[in-house]
Order: sequence, then structure tokens, then C-alpha cells
Amino acid sequence: MRWPLTRSLKPSFAWTIPTPQHFVWHRVKTVVHNLIIGSVWVDNYGDMLIRNLKTGDKCTIVFKQRSWWGKNYGEVEGTVLDKRGSVCRKLVGTWLEHIDVTPPDNGAGKVAIVLCVARLRRRHG
Repeated sequence: MRWPLTRSLKPSFAWTIPTPQHFVWHRVKTVVHNLIIGSVWVDNYGDMLIRNLKTGDKCTIVFKQRSWWGKNYGEVEGTVLDKRGSVCRKLVGTWLEHIDVTPPDNGAGKVAIVLCVARLRRRHG
């Protein structure tokens, strides 16, 4: 019997959060590598679409697949569009450390951190 060294999961459904804004999103593909031999590591990659059903705004986040040398491990980038399709914000960072939100004009102006894993680890660690 041959055992696989990786396992992948690609959910085929949308998640819904019934808040006053009502968000719906589709998850990216998750792959767990080296289940039998070596160090186990997880990779998330693909496109995630998040929609606000109340306002019509949407966000596309691209989770980049890890390269052979691992230089881009965990990188994400995305854009937030209003209901007219105009770019409102840009997202950049990694899902392992932090994701920053910048204005659409290539980062000129204020930068906000929307996800900081170090803070989450301190809070829930």
C-alpha cells in the first residue's frame, strides 16, 4: 500500500457571516505537505473572493503558492473594489505574519494593519 505524502483540501462552498454587513467568501486551497517523512508544513493558495452583499463591495485576495525555494511562502495581495468597480484599497503581506491595507495609489498615505499574527499568538497562545 502506498501512502500519499501530501493532502489537499479545496472547499466547494461559500462561508456566510450574517452580520449587519453580511459577508460571503470562498476559501482557498489548503495543502498539508510531508505527512509521513520530513517536516510537516501547510500551504494555502488560490484566489479568495469576499463580497459584501449589503453594499456591493468586493475584495479579491490572491494567496500565492509557495515556490520551490520557499521565498514567497505565505504571500498575499489583493484589491478592494466598491460597487462601481473602482479600487478603494490594496492589501499586501503574508498570512503568516501580517496583512496591511494601503490606499490604491501604491501606498502613498496611511497604512493600516488588518491582521497581525504575533498579536493573535499573544492573545490566544
